[in-house]
Amino acid sequence: MQFFKPNIEKMKAKRDIDGLIKALGYEKDSQVRSEAALALGEIRDRAAVEPLIAALKVNGTKLAAKALGELKDARAVEPLIVALQEWDSFSSWWAAEALGKIGDARAVEPLIAALKDSNEYNRTQIAAALDNIGAPAVQPLIAKLKHGDENERKVAAKALVKIGAASMEIGAPNVQLLIVTLKHGDMNERKAAAKALVKIGAAAVEPLITNLKDEDTSMRRQVVEALAQIGDLRAVEPLIGALKDSDEGERYRVASALDKIGWQPGKNEAGIAYWIAKNNWEECVRVGTPAVEPLIAVLKNGTRSLEAADALGKIGDARAVEPLIAALKYEKNNSYDRRAVVEALGKIGAPAVEALIAVIKDKEIKDKESIHKYAAEALESDGWKPGNDETGAAFWVAKQNWEECVRIGIPAIEPLINALRSYQGVGIELYEKVVEALVKIGTPAVGPLVAGMGIGHISDTLLEQALKKIGPAAVEPLFDALKDPNQSKCSMAAETLGRIGDLRAVMPLILLLKEGGGAGCSAAEALGKIGDLRAVEPLLSALKTDVQYSATEALAHMYRGGKLDERSKSLILSHQRELRRPHQDYIFTGGHCPDHTDIAPSELIL
Repeated sequence: MQFFKPNIEKMKAKRDIDGLIKALGYEKDSQVRSEAALALGEIRDRAAVEPLIAALKVNGTKLAAKALGELKDARAVEPLIVALQEWDSFSSWWAAEALGKIGDARAVEPLIAALKDSNEYNRTQIAAALDNIGAPAVQPLIAKLKHGDENERKVAAKALVKIGAASMEIGAPNVQLLIVTLKHGDMNERKAAAKALVKIGAAAVEPLITNLKDEDTSMRRQVVEALAQIGDLRAVEPLIGALKDSDEGERYRVASALDKIGWQPGKNEAGIAYWIAKNNWEECVRVGTPAVEPLIAVLKNGTRSLEAADALGKIGDARAVEPLIAALKYEKNNSYDRRAVVEALGKIGAPAVEALIAVIKDKEIKDKESIHKYAAEALESDGWKPGNDETGAAFWVAKQNWEECVRIGIPAIEPLINALRSYQGVGIELYEKVVEALVKIGTPAVGPLVAGMGIGHISDTLLEQALKKIGPAAVEPLFDALKDPNQSKCSMAAETLGRIGDLRAVMPLILLLKEGGGAGCSAAEALGKIGDLRAVEPLLSALKTDVQYSATEALAHMYRGGKLDERSKSLILSHQRELRRPHQDYIFTGGHCPDHTDIAPSELIL
């Protein structure tokens, strides 16, 4: 029986093994037991092995496991395995560390089973232990890498990478292990693994080939480079297959690997894939028609649309026409790609004429102005001659030859209207040229111009400008637009009639005025601009409706315009109070026609 607390430091200094072993059973203080165990581990006297195992079993002294790890005696393996399996997550860390230091193969399976531990810290220690054990752990770890859960695979890979690095250093590499290192190691470990695989040579080729389709781009890159350096002909066919890799950079590296091996491309599918991967489009053209389908695939992919289109144009095969037309509508293609597509169609010649005609008529295509122009130039280079029909007019619109459009006349109206719809954001000068051409065509253009009102695809101002310039011939078609259920179109027609100023419009505008609303406001303004006496009384009546503000302004405009007789002037002046009130109401309460707030009440009537 011990009556005094053992002095562990003193015993350690004297290498008192018996005293330290006796202290392992000191029941009053667990700290004494732990310190005794650590001291025995540091002294490394094998006489302590059995007592430490006993301490491990009897009182669960965790640091007894650490001490056994320092002693590295095989007798401790089984007891430590039991501790690994039975101790809690925190305590089992010490058992894993000890088993790793001892390095006995019997510990491999229990350690791998313990990878299921939810504690990341423990899994890291288990990986280190397996690393210390080395070669006996390789195959079980590879199996876990294939079939374990995410955490198990991660730890298995980490352990295998460490084992792989150690095996390379001692000159006894394992191919499977190096493959794992190639995938999961850090930059330096990957380089070392690749170097080792190249040194192994022929024996590494098949395992490397199986990893050419790995989902990790970086892994595929390492494999390709290793195969290139080994230079074994068995790699040729798998590398040819890898020329279809989804990554453009990888395809180029594969082609370069084939160069290093000494493979020569032919005029077959493999050769074409090789030249595409090398971005050598002239060689694709030299191969000719066998290259058409692979080049169409590149065109659809979109990464090299410009180059693929150019090559297809030079080959001149009719099979390319439809895919080239489809490529014009690919969202990912930019304006340069689309121009290359149109130019390619031009190079194909006669088989592409109908397709090019469809392009110049296409109202939905992106970059319409430039693409239509390029398509027209392509048709021209093919020797196609435009007729005096709508197709010919579409050609001249694309070429922006407005005089030819005017010469063609009526068939040119719809293409010109389409130009107003389509060429948005290209500058007012082009719009003005289109309007000028429509005005020169004259009366036949009125119907389509009126039809385009208020639908949002064409600038209302441009349509009004064209109809105003056409003048009286536009009046009656505009009457029909006054009845349109589309309020925007109805208002626009009223405003245009006001700008034309034809007296025939007065009565239809008075009818519209009585309907009120936004269209009624536009009718009031139009009547004010025309200035006809017949509008005075209807406008005065409108002072009591929701269009009072516009009616007031119209009457003021007519009064100041000098076209009214004395009776009409007197009639307006007799309503002076009502004329001022709408503006005051508008200022304080708001109104239906908010576009003229800059006119003060005092300015309305002299």
